Amino acid sequence: MKTPSLSVIVAVRNVEKYLPKMLSSIDGQRKFLHELIFIEDGSADRTAVILEQFIRNRNNVHLLKINPTGVSFARNWGLQKATGDFVLFLDGDDLFNEFFFEKMLNAVKEDTDVVVCRSRELDDVTGLSCSQHWAVRKDNYPNNGNQVFYKYLGWAWDKIFRREFLLKNGIQFPNLQNSEDLVFVYKALLLTNKVEVIDDELIYHRVSNSLSLSNLRSKHVSDAYNAVKQLHDFLISNQKISEKNSVCFQEWAADFILWAYKIEKSSLEELKKSFPIIQWNELTYKKKLYFKPLDLKLYYILSSLPSPIRKFYFLLFFLKKYGVKRFLIRTLSETLKTILKLKGKFL
Repeated sequence: MKTPSLSVIVAVRNVEKYLPKMLSSIDGQRKFLHELIFIEDGSADRTAVILEQFIRNRNNVHLLKINPTGVSFARNWGLQKATGDFVLFLDGDDLFNEFFFEKMLNAVKEDTDVVVCRSRELDDVTGLSCSQHWAVRKDNYPNNGNQVFYKYLGWAWDKIFRREFLLKNGIQFPNLQNSEDLVFVYKALLLTNKVEVIDDELIYHRVSNSLSLSNLRSKHVSDAYNAVKQLHDFLISNQKISEKNSVCFQEWAADFILWAYKIEKSSLEELKKSFPIIQWNELTYKKKLYFKPLDLKLYYILSSLPSPIRKFYFLLFFLKKYGVKRFLIRTLSETLKTILKLKGKFL
C-alpha cells in the first residue's frame, strides 16, 4: 500500500512564546507532509510575523489570515482547503516526537479512517512531563465499534483523520469556544469502522498554560454542556450507533459535566434540573464503568460531608486514576504559580 499523504492544519493565535519550538519540530519532519496550513486568527502578538518568516522559501507551507472568529471556524476552513489523504489538527503550542508524522502515516491500513497515538502531559510551569496512560485504554480498543467513550478521549491533536471520510460524513468542529474537539472527535470515532492505535507516546499535551482554551473554560462554561448535548442529539439520530454506546455515553457525559463544572456540592435534584439529558437517577445506583473507583451514589453521599473529608476522598481518587507522579507535578506547578503571583504582588 502506498503511504498516504498528510495535511497538517494549525490554528494559531497569540502563541509567539511557543511557536518557534513547534515550528522547529515540524521542519525536521516536513518531508513526511503533503502540506502545512497555518490559520492565523487575529493575533495581537508576533505570531503572524514569526509565521511569515517561516513560510519563506518553503514549499507546500501556507499561511491564511482571518479575522478573529474562533478555533472551530479556523479548523473547518483549513479542512476545506486541505488536499491530503489524511488531516491532523494541531495548536501553536503543541510539541511532538521526532517520528510523530512518520509513525502516524505508517500505521494507516487500506480501510483505516482514524489513527490514534498515546501522549504525555507537559507542565508549562515546571517543564516536567508524565505519561497520559488513561487517555487511550488498551483493554478497550478492539475494533468493534462499541464503547467509544470508554476507549478514547475527545482530543483532536493525537489523531489523524481520513479527509474523504470527514467530508463524506459532514464532520466539522461546532461553533463553540471550548469543548469543540469532543463533538468532532467522537462523531468521527462513532461513525468509523476502523481505528488504528499506536502504542507509542508521540505528542505532548501542554497543561498549566494560561492561554490555552481549556484554561479559559470558565468564561464559556455552558459550552461543555452544549458539546454533550450535540453528541446526545447525534446518538439519538443514529439509532444503531446509540444502541451500542448509550450506556457508556451517559457515564462519560456525567463524569465530564462533573469535571467541567467543578461540581462538588450539587444535589441530585440540582443536577437533574440543570443537565436533563443525563440519566442521573440510573447512574447513581450503579458502579461507573468509565472511572471504576468512583461510584456516583457514594459521590452524592460525600457531597454532603465537610469539605476536608470530601477533598481527601477526591485526592485518593485522583491519585488512583492518574498516579502519584502527575499529582506531584501538578502540586509543584500550582505552588510555583502561587509563589510567582505573590512575588509579583510585592515587587
